[in-house]
Amino acid sequence: MLDFKTTPLPPRPSLSDDQKKLVFDSVPVLQAHGTKITEEMYKNMLGENSSLRDVFNHSKQASGAQQYALAQALEAYARNIYNLEPILPTIRSIANKHASLSIEPWMYNIVGHYLVDALSTVLPLQKVAFDGALKTAWIDAYWYLAHEFIGLEAGLYQSAGWLGWKPFKVVKRVPETSDIASFYLEPVDGTDLKAFKAGQYISVQLTVDELNCKQSRQYSLSDSSNSKYLRISVSRDPGARILTPSGSVDPSGGATHYPAFVSNLLHSKVFEGATIEVASPFGEFLLDDSTAPLVFISGGVGLTPLLSMLNTIAGTSKETALPRRVTWIQSVRKVSDLAFGQHIDNLVKTFPSSISTVTYYTGLKNGAPEVDAARTKTLAIAPSAHRQVFGGRIAFAPKVATADTDTSFDASVLYLGNKEAHYYICGPAPFMSEAQRQLEGLGVEAIRIHTEKFAGDKPAH
Repeated sequence: MLDFKTTPLPPRPSLSDDQKKLVFDSVPVLQAHGTKITEEMYKNMLGENSSLRDVFNHSKQASGAQQYALAQALEAYARNIYNLEPILPTIRSIANKHASLSIEPWMYNIVGHYLVDALSTVLPLQKVAFDGALKTAWIDAYWYLAHEFIGLEAGLYQSAGWLGWKPFKVVKRVPETSDIASFYLEPVDGTDLKAFKAGQYISVQLTVDELNCKQSRQYSLSDSSNSKYLRISVSRDPGARILTPSGSVDPSGGATHYPAFVSNLLHSKVFEGATIEVASPFGEFLLDDSTAPLVFISGGVGLTPLLSMLNTIAGTSKETALPRRVTWIQSVRKVSDLAFGQHIDNLVKTFPSSISTVTYYTGLKNGAPEVDAARTKTLAIAPSAHRQVFGGRIAFAPKVATADTDTSFDASVLYLGNKEAHYYICGPAPFMSEAQRQLEGLGVEAIRIHTEKFAGDKPAH
């Protein structure tokens, strides 16, 4: 077996126009067979390099999500090979994820080897000869991109609070809802923490006995930066069910269910006094630096990076007004699912002229007693603040009162007339897509809409 760790990396190649054309012309075959290529790559790479089981996400491997995501990335790279500008944000995002997993340059030897092998295996089966100029073009294209990642990751490591995995102690654990718990983490060595940027995440690594390996997951930091602790607020994830080849969910249940190992371990076995391994904060989902209004839109536990941003803004003000106006839009299923509701109430009471809130209870209808009670309670907490409560899914278009409700949505909280306002959305992928669709339909430019995915799109769920 090759010694990937000591094999020198090839220098960054330059890509000729002919090579770019060969890669670009691969788009149709990648569209049709990209997942077969990545499935072959991961099968051989993980089968022959057991140490990588600690690096790759077992649940996403089992569900096919990781293979699908890499296939999509390969296609996007080939499609944009003449001009990488459109995919640079994705490249930076992936580099941050790599840094959070402590990916080292030599590891690109492994991926490159097995990717080229997979292309050599799968493409001939599709009557595409993967040899000669085409093979050389893809090898050079791989190393061109690999060096882009290596350079970005080197810069991230240089500015990181620490390198690799560092032991942190759980000094406090707080239940926020029945499914969300906050973990306050302090370095075991007692050193002060370097400041992070609101919206960033950390990786947490735990040993999963069922898998006989370690697993890492990324969790957004849910509080503003300070020198003593990091806080994550974790939702217990039910895991994923895998579709059978026919497209239906296998009724056997357990055989097709892949649990979310790390979130369930955190909830069931990690309590105050426990020690866990943590990587330095990374991430690209960051606040703009203007003073224009902000609209934060969250679904479920997607509120965590937005809460870090809100707390950061609130922490900069010693007055009763914030340096910029904020609208906090939170969507949850029912009243008991409203995480950090008391904290938001306290911020609104402190800054009633600066913070507006809109709450949607998707499992309830307008006019339901629970919604009316929540609205009455919310309005009573800060009578001078601008607060709205609705049943149903998010709906931003101005609405008028109907027979079903005596309330109407006041769209002024969206600051649609301010072309400098920014919108930050975090939650499940369908939720974010719908929120962005509605905002763009109301005239908000896509460049002012920022989204953060907690997980890659899955071919099965």
